[in-house]
Amino acid sequence: METGNYIERVFPFFGVRFIAVTDGYDSERPGGELVMPLKNMVNEMYVKDLSRKMRTAHRAMWQKGEYSSGSVPYGYVNEGRQLCPDVKVKGTVQEIFRLFLEGCSLKEIARRLSVKTVNPRAYKLMQAGREIPEGLNTGWNCVTVKLILVNRAYVGDSVHNKNRRVNGKQARAPKEEWIIVEDTHEPLVSKEDFDMIQEMLADNVKQFHSTHGKNSFDHSRFNLVGKKIVCADCGKIMGFRTEGTRHINKFYRCKTYLDTTKKGCTNHKVSLETVNRAVFEAVREHMRLCVDTEDAVRRKNGGADSVRKYDVYGKEAGRIERELQRTTEVKAGIFEDYKDGLIDEEQYAEISGKYAVKVKELSARLDEMLKAQAEYSREYRVDGGWKAAVERFRNERELTREMVEAFVDKVLVYEDGSVRVHLKYDKELKDLLSLGAEREAV
Repeated sequence: METGNYIERVFPFFGVRFIAVTDGYDSERPGGELVMPLKNMVNEMYVKDLSRKMRTAHRAMWQKGEYSSGSVPYGYVNEGRQLCPDVKVKGTVQEIFRLFLEGCSLKEIARRLSVKTVNPRAYKLMQAGREIPEGLNTGWNCVTVKLILVNRAYVGDSVHNKNRRVNGKQARAPKEEWIIVEDTHEPLVSKEDFDMIQEMLADNVKQFHSTHGKNSFDHSRFNLVGKKIVCADCGKIMGFRTEGTRHINKFYRCKTYLDTTKKGCTNHKVSLETVNRAVFEAVREHMRLCVDTEDAVRRKNGGADSVRKYDVYGKEAGRIERELQRTTEVKAGIFEDYKDGLIDEEQYAEISGKYAVKVKELSARLDEMLKAQAEYSREYRVDGGWKAAVERFRNERELTREMVEAFVDKVLVYEDGSVRVHLKYDKELKDLLSLGAEREAV
C-alpha cells in the first residue's frame, strides 16, 4: 500500500521519475500504470504470508523446546537452539536466589554482586569480545536482580510471545497470551524455591501498598520540585525520603548514593524545608526584580532623550525595511533573467548568492533595530510568557507545584547541603537588568 502511494501520488507530485529495473517499470513509459499496482498488491500479500509462515515455524520450534530467537537469559548460552547453563555465571544466578531466600533485600543482593562481578549487560559485551564503553555502569541494581528472580527460564521453562507489535511499535503482550513450554532446558533453581520467591515478592508488594495506600503518606503532595532537583556532583535526581513514625522528617538524598552498589557519590542530604525556602525565595526575588526593572525602564523611556532614540531606531528600521524589499525584488528579477536565458547558471548562482547574503544581513539588521526600538518604547513590556507567569504568581505567599513548573529549570544540591536554583527566565532577567542599568547610566 505504501509503495503504491509513493508511485501513484508522491513521486508524480514532486516530478520524480521512478524506474524499477527488475520489474521493467518506467513511470514515463505508458502502459505500466495498471501493472505496477497489481505487482505491489501481490508483493504485499507475499510479505504477509511469509510473516505468517515464520510465526508458525517459530511456534513449532517452541513446542519442541528449541530456542529460536530473542535475548538469551543471563546464566545461559544458546548452543544449537538449546539453552545450556553458562558455567561462568550460573553460580551468580543461583546465589541471587539463595540470598533472597535467606532474607537479603534486592538492594543488598545488588551490593554484594557488584563487589565481585559485572552486571548482565556488561557481561554480554565482554562475551561478544567488545570493549565496555567508558562511563557504562557495570554495577548491579535492584531492577536487574528482580528481573532474574521472576524469570521462569531459571526453572527450565521457556516463555515466548511476551512481546507483540501494535501500530508498528513493540508492546508487552498480556500474560494470558504468553506461550509457556515447560522443562525445555536444564534448570538452575528448583521450582519449589522459585514459587516460594514469587510468593515472597508478592507479599512485599502487598506490604508496600498497605503502607503506601490511600490513607498512607503521600510523597507527591510534599515533593513539589519533583525531578527538577538533582545532585550537583553526579547529576542524578535526588530521592525524596521521610523518617519517623509520622513522617515528620522530610528530606532529599542523592539517588546515586542511595541506589548504587559502589557508592559512586556522597550523601548530599538536604531537608525539604531548605529546598522549598530556597526555591520560593529565588522565584520571589526573580519576580520582584522583573517587575521593578520593567517599571524603571518604562519611566526612563518617557524622557526626551529616549523618545528621540525611539524615533531614530524607528526611522532606521523603516529605511532597512525598504532596502530589504528592493533587494528581494532584485533577487527575484535575477531568477527571471536566468529563466529567460539572459544569464547562465554559473552567473545566476554567483549573483543570487551575493544578494542572498545581503538579504540575510539586512534581515538581521532590521531585527536589531526593531528590538532596540522596542526597548525605548514608553510601553516597554518583557516577554509575554515570562510576564504572564510573573503576573500569575507574584502575590503567592508560599511555594506551589504550579509555580515550580512555571519558573524552575533545575535545583542543584551540593555535598554540604547548600542549594542553588536555576530558573527558566534567568537569561531574560539578566538582559532586563542590563537594560535597566543602561537606562540608569544615561
